[in-house]
Amino acid sequence: MISLLGLAVMVVMISIIFLLFGLYVSLAETMKPWEAAVSVGGGVVFFATILILIIARQGRLISPSSPISEQSNLGSFAASVKELASQQSVKVAELAENTGESAQKYIKGRPLTSALIAFGSGFVISLLLRNKR
Repeated sequence: MISLLGLAVMVVMISIIFLLFGLYVSLAETMKPWEAAVSVGGGVVFFATILILIIARQGRLISPSSPISEQSNLGSFAASVKELASQQSVKVAELAENTGESAQKYIKGRPLTSALIAFGSGFVISLLLRNKR
């Protein structure tokens, strides 16, 4: 069981490496290579930080004095990650709802300004993503 878990982790790591390389190559076509590298690297650092925070929280939940088997340790880790993910999804849903409501109020209050902002941001994004061939 442990060897299959190790094999699965290796396959996932290799897949992530190929995914990140593909992302870098596709971004390097639309922007400077160093900008693409910074973007991909920043994303990796962001997700690594989240993973470290989850692991650190898991370390605080288990007391080192109590003997815990490997299977229950893995099960409690999965339960902790599931609980943390559900808490974060509730927070994200509330934030999205609040942001949507405030954006709706802003758009209703200032329709011309909202249209100009939408046009300007779309123009800037199209300039950034256009093909420079």
